[in-house]
Parts: sequence; C-alpha cells; structure tokens
Amino acid sequence: MEISQQLRQITGSATAQIFSQAKELEAQGKDIVHLEIGQPDFSPPDVVIEATVQALHDKKTAYTVSRGIAPLRKAIADRHNSENDADLDYRHEVIVTAGAKLGIFGALWSVVNPGDNVIVLNPSWVSYGDIVSSLGAEPRYVTAALDFTVDDQELMANIDHQTKAMIVNSPSNPTGGLITKENLIKLVRICREHEVLLISDEIYSDYLYDEGTHYSLLEMDNWNEVGVVINGFSKTFSMTGFRLGYVLGKSTIIDQVNKVMQLTASCAVNFAQKAAIVALEHIGEMRSFIKSTMAERRQLVVELFHEIGVDFQAPQGAIYAWFKVPSTDSAAWTSKLLEEEGVALTPGVAFGPAGEGYARLCFAVDHEQLRKGITRIGSFLHAH
Repeated sequence: MEISQQLRQITGSATAQIFSQAKELEAQGKDIVHLEIGQPDFSPPDVVIEATVQALHDKKTAYTVSRGIAPLRKAIADRHNSENDADLDYRHEVIVTAGAKLGIFGALWSVVNPGDNVIVLNPSWVSYGDIVSSLGAEPRYVTAALDFTVDDQELMANIDHQTKAMIVNSPSNPTGGLITKENLIKLVRICREHEVLLISDEIYSDYLYDEGTHYSLLEMDNWNEVGVVINGFSKTFSMTGFRLGYVLGKSTIIDQVNKVMQLTASCAVNFAQKAAIVALEHIGEMRSFIKSTMAERRQLVVELFHEIGVDFQAPQGAIYAWFKVPSTDSAAWTSKLLEEEGVALTPGVAFGPAGEGYARLCFAVDHEQLRKGITRIGSFLHAH
C-alpha cells in the first residue's frame, strides 16, 4: 500500500525524537538531564486542578459544541478585549481548539490549497513546516533576526500569487526573541498588500524578561482583516495535557477552523474547558509566578552560559536559550552530547535552515538541573 505523498515527506517532531532517544538511554541506567522538551515543570494552579475535579464530579464529560463552550469563549474574549483593546465578539470571532497546534493547522487549512506556499519566518517552531507540507503546500523559509528583522529582498522574492499565509511566532520558539513594533507593523502592511493571512502565534506572550514587551497582532489597526492570533493554556498555566488552544480572527476564518474541529477532534475536552475558565480568573497570579521563577532561571542560564563561553544572546521571552554550537551538523552534535554527557537538547536544524549550527535549551526546569546540564555542556565543549 502506498503512503500519502504529503505524509511521506514529513519526518515528525525532532524534539519528540530526541526525547525518545533520551528515554532509551535512561532505561539503560544513564543519568539524563532533560532540556529538550518545551514544557513548564510546574503544575497548573491548585484552583485549576480543583475546578477540573469538580467538573468531573459534575459529569462534564460529554461532547460540547465544536467552537467551545460559550462561557470559555466569552472569558477569552474578555481577556483580550481588556488587555489588547481587541473588540472581539466571542460568538463569532473566538474558537477553542484541541491544543494551539490544531488551531495553527485550522488557520492554515482555511486558506491553503495544494500547490500554494506559506512564508515561515525562520528559525521557527519545528511543526510549522510539516503542517504546511501536510496540506500539500510549500513552506518558504525566510531568515529573521531575533527581533524579526528580515531582508526585504529575500522576503519579497518568496512572495507570489500562490502565497497564502505567513507565520510569525513572538515570543519565539526557539530563539526567545521578541518582534519589535516596527517589524510587526511592516509585516502587517506586507500581508495586507499581498492578501496574505498573517498567523501570529502568541502562545508564549506571558513569558517576558527584563524590559521586554510583547506586541500583539490584536493591537494593530483592523487586525482581523489581515490575520489571526493563536494562543492557549499550555504555557501560561502549564496545562499542556489539557490540550486547549484558541484562535481569534474574523468570522469567515473562524468558521473554517470550526470545520477543521468538526473533522478532527470534534471538540475540546469538556471538563478541561470548565477548568480553563477558572484559569483565566487567576492569570495575574500566573504572570507573577512566571516573572519571578522563570526570570530567575533565565538569569541563571545567562550567567552559566557566560561562564562556559557559549555564543548566545540572552532570551527576551519564551522558555528557551538559543546558542551557537561548534558544528555545521547540529543533529550529530546534540546526539553526541546526549550519548557522552547525558544532556538532551534539540538540534537547531530541526527549526529550519536558519537553525543549523545552533541548539535549543529549554530552561523551564529547576536550578539544579540547569546547573548540571550546562556544566556538562561546558565539559563537552572543552573536550571537543
């Protein structure tokens, strides 16, 4: 039986692959420091756990409408109307998805046909290109600096009449960079002029360090005429296993994402949606926790990287440190690091062509693991 051409060209998540390799070594008795998986190590707030349990006791286990329950959509709209002056209509411009990844999939599926292409600002999250390819379209990688400055000639050379979308992710996975207001305005203008859907993935919007500022697409004039915003509950509330994301946008796009939900997950989990309403009521507490705990971890990484002489720029947002490795084969380098020193990182090449020669470290772990892992990285660099 012949395998689908679209799926045949997809290799899957490099992060999941390195995690699997690390777990195999652990099973053999090797001490592994996991710095590869982009998952906060803290639990959701107790009130969220309690709300989940209560929802289960209340038997909130049936299907919900595919768009998500109305109280949650309203709570999401209220958040962004208040924070971003977005003027969202929760009935038509908000949809809850089974994870932010499915939201990205749905937004792309809404506008992309086989043979089209999508601009992916690079380095970029590992799944963007694969999602585009799975739809029979071509991911076109355009190199972007940490502040999302792009070469105008390179960008325009990759846009044609079959360019249907552009993906920007700020704060960035993997670099920890933040888009400047000027660069966001420029991308909005270009997408508007060329009728390209700007997909703004803002899943790490609550992870900011020093004086870093998150500029949201929601704050741009007539934002919903040019793009959609992706966000969710996995990172801010550490609700990764709840699989709750959402898409904000014009009703014409949201209606299409709704079809994708109906074709795939049917709906987000009922009791998880109930818990998410409570989570949003405590977002201020989570931001305070992130500002203290994660900022301390980020600062520790900066100090330890300076000690071992790593070439890097301090992350301004998200939960990742992006650093140069002494190799043009980052996959081989990270694999050797894992085998010899027991430190699991994600190779830069997994994040697109502009990622080769780098590695990504997730610092959403405790200080002891960060010290142990970065010390081992330093030993490996010294030995090689």
